Amino acid sequence: MKKYQSMFVFLCLLCICVSGCSVDSGDVAISPDQTGSTSPVSPTGPSVDVDVDLTGMSATLAQAEFQRIVINYDRYMGMTIKASGAYFNLYLYNSDSYHHFVTVVAGDECCRMAFEFILSGDSVFPDDYPAGDTRIEVIGVLNSYEERGRTYLYLSADEVTVIG
Repeated sequence: MKKYQSMFVFLCLLCICVSGCSVDSGDVAISPDQTGSTSPVSPTGPSVDVDVDLTGMSATLAQAEFQRIVINYDRYMGMTIKASGAYFNLYLYNSDSYHHFVTVVAGDECCRMAFEFILSGDSVFPDDYPAGDTRIEVIGVLNSYEERGRTYLYLSADEVTVIG
């Protein structure tokens, strides 16, 4: 019984960390839907070798694989991951920057699981990104960065594909 309680607490904490709740409440604002040009957003996906494909999995399997990646991220570092879902972005006031995400597992706002992605090159928001809540597919290499003493994961992607 104690084992299950520990697992439940761990999963709850993981959901909080993954959903971005670690940012101070005054630092985040969900940006309004942006339209604009979508030049690097491709209507057809690139042809690359993918190490982990979350797109063909059920929601339960995708959630489990996502959690496995987050927990054991050192094993997945440098691997190519394919994910699809709704696009959204967050604006961080403290760094005056936008962060871009693809939802892997949809849930309520507390438990949404998403990969941050960073487009390579000189991409500019909003010109080079899709409109908010657009269904996209991202293929990128798993990397990390340090900010405010924490490690954050992201997919380094050459482009995103609009899928609907």
